[in-house]
Amino acid sequence: VTDDKDKRLISTLLETYVCPDILSPSYTFSSRPEYFCSNAETREEWLEFIRNLPVTAGPEVFGLHPNANISVAVREARQLVHDITTLIPQAGGGDTEADSTLTLAQQAEAATPELFDEAYVAGRFPIRYEESMNTVLVQEIERYNRLLSRMRVTLADFQKALKGLVVMSEDLESLGHSLVEGAVPKVWEAYSFLSMKPLPSWLNDVKARVTFMRRWINGGKPATFWMSGLYFPQGFLTGTMQNYARKHHIPIDRITFTFDFAHSMNEPLEHPEDGCHVSGLWLEGARWVLSAQRLDWSHPKQLFTPMPVVTFLPMPEEMAERRDTGVLYACPTYKVVSRAGALSTTGRSTNFVQMIDVPSGPFSTSVWTKAGVAIFLSLPD
Repeated sequence: VTDDKDKRLISTLLETYVCPDILSPSYTFSSRPEYFCSNAETREEWLEFIRNLPVTAGPEVFGLHPNANISVAVREARQLVHDITTLIPQAGGGDTEADSTLTLAQQAEAATPELFDEAYVAGRFPIRYEESMNTVLVQEIERYNRLLSRMRVTLADFQKALKGLVVMSEDLESLGHSLVEGAVPKVWEAYSFLSMKPLPSWLNDVKARVTFMRRWINGGKPATFWMSGLYFPQGFLTGTMQNYARKHHIPIDRITFTFDFAHSMNEPLEHPEDGCHVSGLWLEGARWVLSAQRLDWSHPKQLFTPMPVVTFLPMPEEMAERRDTGVLYACPTYKVVSRAGALSTTGRSTNFVQMIDVPSGPFSTSVWTKAGVAIFLSLPD
């Protein structure tokens, strides 16, 4: 148990197995009728009850969607491919291997975007008390420049090392192995945003993120923010709250987020009066029913489903409590699907972003808690 999400899950599971309803003959622990509390008394009766249980417990026994089997199989297959790749001999390729690696390095260098002009961005978006998004943008640009600079320097040095112009260091050798394996080099990870993508998809993601930032710089604050393209979305959300607090002269610690969901998959063309429109969110463990504006079970073999644009609307806590929005599931939002991250100075995981209150529909919130329903900013592929 490492955080409040773990505690919530454990409490929900305990409520399933330790409750007054367990005494009812019709009560089952899951949707499978064979999982119930037996009224057996003798040892032989209990053994017979156990023998009649299925040999293999499906994911629905634990409250998960059957798609969980696919997720496990995909994860195991990726790990197997990774393990096989690491067993491939790294030496003995000669000139042919060096030429091939050099080509990969040149392709990666060509795919690396140009650095941002930090001085221009700081001048165009100066620090202003009433607009915290300027500070958010400048900080994001600085983070991207550190990554892009590191990529360009190491790729240039690696190509020189292959030609014998500089010493092939341990870091550069590791860079070459990662290029061949299609993995993000470790010399970049320390400067990179959190990601589980292989190198080709990661490079495309870098390009898309930089494009989003350049569109913000050239066109001004966007009507809809692609939150997946931010290094530090937590800082972006704090900036949104700061704008509201300063505009309405309310202490920021008395403000909370409420959430509205678009009725179509199209992005709004105008800014909201308060708060922000956010896109780029993906749902796992359930799907979003656009017409009914609520959660429902996922379709078979559909592991992730896109969310519509979500409006993050700050408001005083007492006003948020008076909103009549029905039963809401506090859905954890993460950067990547591993749901794991290092513990930050704030006491929260670096992977965790924000709880988003999502209409639960006809289902109780415990259903989605046991199903592990969560929202993500980035997918593995």
